[in-house]
Amino acid sequence: MNQIAIEELRKSAVESAVELGKEGMFLDALQVLQGCGSLRNWTGADRCQVSWIVSELGAPRLGRWHVLKAYREAPEVQLVRGSYAQQIAEDLGPLDTLDFIESSPPPTVEDDPDEQLGWLWLQASSLTQLRDFS
Repeated sequence: MNQIAIEELRKSAVESAVELGKEGMFLDALQVLQGCGSLRNWTGADRCQVSWIVSELGAPRLGRWHVLKAYREAPEVQLVRGSYAQQIAEDLGPLDTLDFIESSPPPTVEDDPDEQLGWLWLQASSLTQLRDFS
């Protein structure tokens, strides 16, 4: 198979796996992803989808590894930046999350609306955690 056919196969597998995951069928989603090869060989934004599925199946460390690798491979992709920002929020808290969000480019109109929403929600959530109650 040529490279273009492999990429198309992976893209359709990711879409199928995400749909299965949204329905709560994570084992089936994992089997679809593994049908395209080892999870370690996935790259870029696809790693974020792999991360979500394996984390839901009880492998959070593997999920975190995929997000870190995705950010190292494709920091310009909004889905990857959003997943990495979520990791920062969980590990380091709201101040470091806001520092990362402010130093990163904002979502663009071309980005998926769900990714834009997640980015803005994370920013608002971090700001809310830092508000002054006095």
